[in-house]
Amino acid sequence: MALSRQVALFDPKIPLPEEMAWERKMTRTVIRLFTAGADRHFGYHYEPSSPRCVPLVIRTDLGRIEPAAGDHIVVYNVYHTVGTGSAEALLNWASRRRIRVRAYGFPGVERGNRGLVEFKAPSRDGILNDMASSRGVMTSAGLTTAIEAFLLQKPACVVPIPGQWEQYVNAFHMDRAGIACWCRDWDYDRLFDLPTPAVDHPLANWLWTPVESVLDYVLNGQPLNRNRKNGRLPLPSAAVEEHRQRRIAV
Repeated sequence: MALSRQVALFDPKIPLPEEMAWERKMTRTVIRLFTAGADRHFGYHYEPSSPRCVPLVIRTDLGRIEPAAGDHIVVYNVYHTVGTGSAEALLNWASRRRIRVRAYGFPGVERGNRGLVEFKAPSRDGILNDMASSRGVMTSAGLTTAIEAFLLQKPACVVPIPGQWEQYVNAFHMDRAGIACWCRDWDYDRLFDLPTPAVDHPLANWLWTPVESVLDYVLNGQPLNRNRKNGRLPLPSAAVEEHRQRRIAV
């Protein structure tokens, strides 16, 4: 059995962005080599696009954090700290807009306060709590940070690392699902154009599915169980598509 995010990237029912065709071909070839011999394939995905899709693994303690209104944004940037993603660009933006920032990542930058930006040491609990009390989150297009922001009901922007096809795919899928906004560069102002994710967004229900239920599904064929957050069943893809069409219409 093969179970990974990468498996979802060659599920025929999951659309992929057209750009970076060469990188797409090479990545999918490597994935096929690594999953050769598997007789069952399941891919972590942001919505139930096919029976092979399973929700991402979400930390159980996320459900115990209560979102609150704050006066700062959270920026998580480790691998794209040049140009608009540089520490200096962030400092200049925060000074110009008079907005507080709690920044994670930025290797080589001394930890502590510089103007309105607090460069913080790595801390899993720290970033979750900072996101929960933030105005919004801007991050690279990894698998889970933007999802955690979404489940904490915070608007999020994702910026793919240049040349990383999988990050472009993540950004494409999150933008398409209405989970986060795909940005080409670190345009922090874009955060303030985004609405707060709705509490009843159908994908929130899907993403809160407990990991124990996911394991029962892939190992034993049991249906996905009730989620840990509010006891509702994960909604079918038809409900997700209806939500997407309403979002496009708006």
